[in-house]
Amino acid sequence: MNLKTISLLFALLSIWNIAHTEEDLLIENADTLNTIITPNKDTTSAKKSFIYRALNQTKPVKYLAFPLVYYTPETKLMLGAGAIASWKMKNDSANTASFISPWFTYSTNRQVRGQIFGSLYFNGQKHQLDFETEFQKLKRPFFGIGNKLDKDFEEIALTRSYSLNVSYFNRIKKVFLIGGIYDLDDTYQIDAEPGKILDTTDIEGKHGGFVQGLGLQAAFDNRDDIYFPYKGNFFQVNAVGYPTFLGSKYQFATVKAEYRSFINIKRKVVLASQILAKMSFGDVPFYKMPTLGGDEILRGYTNGRGRDKFLFNLQGELRVPLNRFIISGFFGSGIVGDKFMDYFKVKDYSYSIGAGARFKPFKESGVVLRMDVGFWQGTYGIYFVFNEAF
Repeated sequence: MNLKTISLLFALLSIWNIAHTEEDLLIENADTLNTIITPNKDTTSAKKSFIYRALNQTKPVKYLAFPLVYYTPETKLMLGAGAIASWKMKNDSANTASFISPWFTYSTNRQVRGQIFGSLYFNGQKHQLDFETEFQKLKRPFFGIGNKLDKDFEEIALTRSYSLNVSYFNRIKKVFLIGGIYDLDDTYQIDAEPGKILDTTDIEGKHGGFVQGLGLQAAFDNRDDIYFPYKGNFFQVNAVGYPTFLGSKYQFATVKAEYRSFINIKRKVVLASQILAKMSFGDVPFYKMPTLGGDEILRGYTNGRGRDKFLFNLQGELRVPLNRFIISGFFGSGIVGDKFMDYFKVKDYSYSIGAGARFKPFKESGVVLRMDVGFWQGTYGIYFVFNEAF
């Protein structure tokens, strides 16, 4: 399946950014004349547009709202809105800026997606709390279980689900972090297409079900910025268990190991790279298996074009800042399999390349809105999402 997404936001923001540059020149001239006539009257803020003021806020809590418009073959035309609010706890300049962002979309064929996510930082980044909760009523593509699944075997399953993920880190001696994870997924309805793979095959999780897990995590992090780093390294390992005594319908466990590197080549041009491994053990429902594709892993492929218990992914990205815009180019490769040794089957890897643009809605924060276009032989994807892929 080819994902066809149309996003208006970046075009609007580009126009606004260009427009306010010319507007500032007019404002400066008007201010000079106005100061001569009425020295004590400041009309600058009144003359600047609502959009300019929203993107250049100096108040403790900064916020921005924007429309969402996109199209996919499954959802058809989807309309909605998103927003972001950013601030620093207790005006502590040592803190990374916290943020919270709600998104809601509704399609012309009655599909719904609503989510709220964010990151909170306390006491000079000593405590970090990340969270995401989401409700979905979507037609999701399913290609089966395995690596390099043929898109011609695609089927669509209508799913209804609710999920909640909470992650906590306690920073120790600036660069070491330890913490815990709570993960809940209630996929309470899966309507498979009659006579197709999900309907006729005995696949774990085909009828949905509630799962709930707890886990531990540890990390090393010396990046100069959490949201948009110019230099530094990040290494994280976590493990989450979903036992039946916590109410899970399926008993399984997941392990994730990830390494990220950021090199400032010249004038804040960044070379970023990521190595990612995901492993799962036990009776894993298919909707909790690692998958290739989507807006983070192997961009350009539909999420689920590879799905199995083990995943390995490599990707690199070149990021070139242009004021509050960032232009990027990226390359990715990945594989899934039912055992660890599948990682070494080099000939079975899938690949993608692409480019994208980012926009920083707030000057003082590395938080970005991201649009990427990824592709490979016979497949492509366009994504409008929040924050970097890694």
